[in-house]
Amino acid sequence: MWSAGALSESRPSIPNMPVRDRLHQICRYLCHKYRIKVRLRVEAIPKSWKCLGCISYDNSDLPPLIRIDKGLSKSESISTLIHEFAHAVSHRRHGCAWRREYDGHDAEFALMQNEIENLYFYEDGDVESLEF
Repeated sequence: MWSAGALSESRPSIPNMPVRDRLHQICRYLCHKYRIKVRLRVEAIPKSWKCLGCISYDNSDLPPLIRIDKGLSKSESISTLIHEFAHAVSHRRHGCAWRREYDGHDAEFALMQNEIENLYFYEDGDVESLEF
């Protein structure tokens, strides 16, 4: 594992790849880590939705669909994916977002989002996800 210490080995570089490909790679990694399935689309989201991304659950047997706006920067896209993925995990662990406070942006969701952010940004998830 990489450490920021002065005597540790250097941190592996993350190759430059299209945002869409990187998001799908990260999504597969998160699905593996949290043992859930989601679908991901990187597409133009109507401006009338006033969001960077969203998650939707339909009444079929399909996993939830995460949509990320394709006009975002790589860092915005990754943060938005983590936010929407946190909704998926929180939905599974704590129940339907529409039945909870703040449309699912409650304390359980905040803790889940923080956990996923820590995994990705501080526990080498960005490097580990390259294998997916």
